[in-house]
Amino acid sequence: MRTKLFMLFVVLLGLTVVLGACSAKNNTGKEAASAADVQNKSNAPKDAKTKEIIKISVGEDDYGARMSNYTAAFKALNEELTAQGKNVEVVADILPAVGDDELVLQAQAGQYRDISMNSSLDIGWELDAGLIQPIDWLKESEVFKTLPQNLWDIMEYQGHVYGAIQDMDASPLYINKTALKTLGWSDADIEGLPDRVLKGDWTMDDMLNVAAEAVKKKVTKYGLVSDGLDNISVQDINNQMMGFEPYDQEQSKVIFDKKGITDTYSFWEKGIKSGAITKDFAALEDVGFGYYVNGDVMFFIGGTGSYNSMKEAYGKTDKEFEDWFYANSTFTLIPAGSKGGEPGSLANPRLYYVSSKVDEQKMPYVQRIIELAMAPNLQMDHTIASGKLPVTKSGQEDPRFSDLRFLHDVAYMLDYTKVRPPHLAYPDYLKQQIKGLEAIMVNGASAAEAYKLFEENYKQNVDQDQVIFR
Repeated sequence: MRTKLFMLFVVLLGLTVVLGACSAKNNTGKEAASAADVQNKSNAPKDAKTKEIIKISVGEDDYGARMSNYTAAFKALNEELTAQGKNVEVVADILPAVGDDELVLQAQAGQYRDISMNSSLDIGWELDAGLIQPIDWLKESEVFKTLPQNLWDIMEYQGHVYGAIQDMDASPLYINKTALKTLGWSDADIEGLPDRVLKGDWTMDDMLNVAAEAVKKKVTKYGLVSDGLDNISVQDINNQMMGFEPYDQEQSKVIFDKKGITDTYSFWEKGIKSGAITKDFAALEDVGFGYYVNGDVMFFIGGTGSYNSMKEAYGKTDKEFEDWFYANSTFTLIPAGSKGGEPGSLANPRLYYVSSKVDEQKMPYVQRIIELAMAPNLQMDHTIASGKLPVTKSGQEDPRFSDLRFLHDVAYMLDYTKVRPPHLAYPDYLKQQIKGLEAIMVNGASAAEAYKLFEENYKQNVDQDQVIFR
């Protein structure tokens, strides 16, 4: 019995030793693994830490090369950050394009676009709705330092810069050169016309008289056509007839000028009575380009982009259209409303806006995206795709610009080009002004009757403290 107990004890002792050895071995392995982990972590490169991601939301705008320019700007910024040794990546969050009303509703629901684009006309209401903030840093930006003063005026409102201009156009008066020759104009007369317009020697009334003559003699079917009644071309005509822009920038008020408005309506009334302007003027918006290239229009007022629309209507190659255009057309600024006055041009440029919710930490990245998107080569990419003009001097110095003959030739018009004021009281001014114009075209109203309709409707709808009535 004792022998059996002794043998059991020996067996148990042996198991204890074996198990203890295994346990020690396992513990040693864990400790070794832990030590190895510490060693690996201490030897890990410092740049292996998680990269900081900065997300910038961008409102979609697929006209021309705007979106591809954003893509290039984000790529360039990340390359700059890498070169600077910063462990930061900036990524784009593209939000779908929406209308102005939806933009406000989304903001009220907490969704903002860090960078968005809209017309220069929209500064006032976007600011009033709390959507945007001043970007006065633009004044120190090397990218924008070569802008002419009239373009700075576009970006400023109530003493601050609120938008960064992305593109620009002008509104030339396209002239049927072949029709002028049929009316007896010599080559010298035609070649000298742009200079006469610059000097204020050839006015809107002169244009209207030639248009009426062309229609009366059946040289053309239409005397004067534009790219739409609600488009800026009509506002360009109205501003030239008044001789001023209906806006006082210093007082930040819209100007409602009885004489100027009456002169404007008198121009349209005279045009319709003489046959220079057709009563279905508004209906020619989409078909006018085709009528022009077919030789059916004496004068056409549109933006620089109208050249591309005419080219599309012509239906041949770029070079074939260019040859046809210069053989059969010429172009000038919009003539002055009276002798000795200044010619003009009106535009509807797109501006970059920065959300009121962008903070100081994110602002440098937002600023750099806007600057990089305005690189000279990217401005030119957009010009080629859209027919708009590059806005900086460096953009116009791109070698490709001189190859675009028409845009190169109209670039001087930027110095004469203005935009519609971004005032809250101005959109209704436009709306009611057009209603008066429609009364002349559709109902045969006189200039005086159209003015009365305009005045009554406008005063009912506007905060009169925001307007100078005279």
